[in-house]
Amino acid sequence: MKENDREAIQALKSILSTLEGFKKEYHFYIENKAARLAGLPKRSFVKSLSMDRLEKSVDLLIAIGGDGTILRSARHLLSGNSWQKSLILGVNAGHLGFLTFLSMQEAERSIRMLLQNPSKARIDRRSCLEVEVERGGRVIKTFHALNEAVVSKGSLSRIFELHVEIDGEFLSSYRADGLIVSTPTGSTAYNLAAGGSILEPAVAALQLTPICPQSLSNKPIVVADQHQICLRLGKRSADVFLALDGQMGCKVGANDRLRIMKSVKSIGFVQTPDQNAGQYFHSLRQKLKWGLGSHLAFSRST
Repeated sequence: MKENDREAIQALKSILSTLEGFKKEYHFYIENKAARLAGLPKRSFVKSLSMDRLEKSVDLLIAIGGDGTILRSARHLLSGNSWQKSLILGVNAGHLGFLTFLSMQEAERSIRMLLQNPSKARIDRRSCLEVEVERGGRVIKTFHALNEAVVSKGSLSRIFELHVEIDGEFLSSYRADGLIVSTPTGSTAYNLAAGGSILEPAVAALQLTPICPQSLSNKPIVVADQHQICLRLGKRSADVFLALDGQMGCKVGANDRLRIMKSVKSIGFVQTPDQNAGQYFHSLRQKLKWGLGSHLAFSRST
């Protein structure tokens, strides 16, 4: 959960109160840090575990916070095989929260409905990236990410050159502050801030978005997600870093090759029985303040 946030801690306590009513039907676990923040007594219906043990023990992770909290949970699931079993339910205690569909006000009622009617919940599977760092002809690191892979100069905003191939076919050389390769889920994150398009999560695609490119013709491009994207550094490419979901990564060497593709792994999000199929578009409209009023009507002129 999101730490040092009074509202998030209060939401956690309210959710724990709701869960207690189902302690005979389910086993409940809580991360050690969250247990301390909630002030749980030693004898409780909830068992306290480390995050590493928690991810291997549960079918559903309730993540309270913003998108960073969700990405942290996803990182743990993707680090092993827990992604196959464990699902995520996000409760928004942040600001935008594109990955947290439940508000704190909705959380208690929705979670109660979910536990009462688990068969009515919908599972929303989100595609992920697999990123391989090849050095000297062998893969030295492999990462999996839910949102995006970013190649940039890190804290120093300096232009450098990057060559891009798709399935071995040269696409372009970018002179820019960096490049973002995002999943549809990640299209509303750093990609959106850099001028990329929003992709519906169900779209089978990857998006390449240059960060402040020198050439105005270097626009974001969307490609089918069965392609493999290869990145190689060009001129002025010292101190370049690869970042995954803003939470992990490594320094990229001048002769390294980065291969980015759709991962075999995915992250499952739970939508509670009271959430409709249009929840994603409702979330976009709400978070981005779209629309001129609460209700709009259109008619075709004849």
